[in-house]
Amino acid sequence: MTTCIGILIVLLGAERMDSFQSVADSKARDDSSVIVEIEELEKSDKPWKKTLGRLTHIKTKDGMVPCSELVLFYTQTQFVQGDIIFLKTNFQEIENARNPGEFDAKSYWNNKSIRKMAFIGESEFRYIDHKDISRITFFFKSIRSNLTASLTANLSREQAGIAKALLLGDKSTLSMETKKSFGNAGAMHVLAVSGLHVGIIMYLLLFVLSKFSRFISRRKAVLICVILVWIYAGITGFSPSVMRAAFMFSVLMLGQVWSKNGNSVNTLFFSAFVLLLINPLLINDIGFQLSYLAVLGILLMYKRVRSLLLIKNKWLNKIWEGTAVGISAQILTVPLSLYYFHQFPNYFMLSNVGVMVFAGVLLAIGLALFTFKAIAFLKPILVFVLGLGISLLFFFIQFVESIPGSVATGFAPSAMIVLFLYALIAILILARKNKRLLYVGSLMALIFLTGLQWDRYERMSQNEMVFYNVGSPTISIKSKGQITCFYIGKKDDLKRVHFLLGAYSKVKPGSVKYVELKEGKTKYKSKLGTVEFTNINHDVYLEMNGKTYFLRSNYKQEERMVDVVIDLPYLAKNQSNYNLKSGAYVVEL
Repeated sequence: MTTCIGILIVLLGAERMDSFQSVADSKARDDSSVIVEIEELEKSDKPWKKTLGRLTHIKTKDGMVPCSELVLFYTQTQFVQGDIIFLKTNFQEIENARNPGEFDAKSYWNNKSIRKMAFIGESEFRYIDHKDISRITFFFKSIRSNLTASLTANLSREQAGIAKALLLGDKSTLSMETKKSFGNAGAMHVLAVSGLHVGIIMYLLLFVLSKFSRFISRRKAVLICVILVWIYAGITGFSPSVMRAAFMFSVLMLGQVWSKNGNSVNTLFFSAFVLLLINPLLINDIGFQLSYLAVLGILLMYKRVRSLLLIKNKWLNKIWEGTAVGISAQILTVPLSLYYFHQFPNYFMLSNVGVMVFAGVLLAIGLALFTFKAIAFLKPILVFVLGLGISLLFFFIQFVESIPGSVATGFAPSAMIVLFLYALIAILILARKNKRLLYVGSLMALIFLTGLQWDRYERMSQNEMVFYNVGSPTISIKSKGQITCFYIGKKDDLKRVHFLLGAYSKVKPGSVKYVELKEGKTKYKSKLGTVEFTNINHDVYLEMNGKTYFLRSNYKQEERMVDVVIDLPYLAKNQSNYNLKSGAYVVEL
């Protein structure tokens, strides 16, 4: 009953978020003059880097008026946290490109109270001042920089990238291939310091402190663990996911020790309640939703799942217990994972067991390295073992990814479908003592999952042509499970094209092939007929099934009669043409 009431309160809170968000109107306008304090900077090798700045003053007819608003910037300038700049630029609403399968960036940033974005050119700003960060922040930042430098100096580039993500939550040096491998294996969560890491660290610390039980009581041990976990959160940069996990586990651990009749589910909901009081928009944060659902699933389902198999062998039983934890967490996170990421890792049980073992061992070795790196004879041993462990972890992840059918894509349930799935799960949880209700719920779940799979099959077999909302001509034709992407661009543009088609193939699965459109004519024989492209100075004419489409990239006059004119997003809107700024143009075949 407590669980149902808690979930009901959460859903009612989510329903009220629209009205809450509409109150906060952005003060940033087109051609605004503002004073900005730089708060967060993206670490990457990209030419344009994401930067979060807080508007502290904005120019109006009454002069510079104080304000406080977070804004997203893209800049080529290497700012430093605490820089204060005067900026004159055009702000624009954060909008989605509306390409099939693409991430909902607008909701992601809006849920962080960020509604506007701007590009900062070299001539659009000037430095005013620099605000020094607090001593505590400087202290943790120095430790983090020192540890990052130690990992970079002692490990290979690939090993250091994984180590920094696993131990410090810094994913800036991870390659796209590495991220894709972990994602397909269902182990992406191990590369983002969050609940898994905080839980493992607490377990490791409690295990070590239990060896000194004659001197340290259980309560003191828990208190020491909580303090050390918050120190670790500071070292990782106090990212929202780490702070959320640290607070959640701190409340759970302290509640279990200080309250004899404490209920873990009540304590979990209390921690969520406090976080939502501080920031109500967290209710829409994907990490918040998945982390709390995972822990709730473990608290509600672990004992039942574990009891399904009785294994006498001590070590095999421990493996099964770890598997049971992964299954319990997965039960409540699957519907949301399908909704947000459109894929399901079929071998999640295998990857979860391996990840939990590797993550536990690597976190222990990493923490030991950070603690004892000043000891000359011990450091090279720990570095070697850490590097070897990371290599074995990556080999394991690639092995899971290479197994045929490792990931199932093509899921795109609506929000109502997701809510219905959770209602079914709630029925099955509550019906454990009512056999009739259990049978009815199981039958409904079977029918519903069959429908979900049928919808996926239809997506896989769907034939269509897509003109993508992107800065250069990019078109894909999907026919009988084969997706062929035709693009114009430089070598660097191929990464963008891969990103687009990676998102598309998650919701409309198929094997992807890339064809560059050279100047002049290109003929391609698809399973639905011959397609003829004509590339004239980046203007693309496409003839298929007796119909001609013109993808216009400049303001030249059309050279022939066409059926449909599609303008790239940067062109001024013409009422007679379709402008891709409105979203991708999709043609069913």
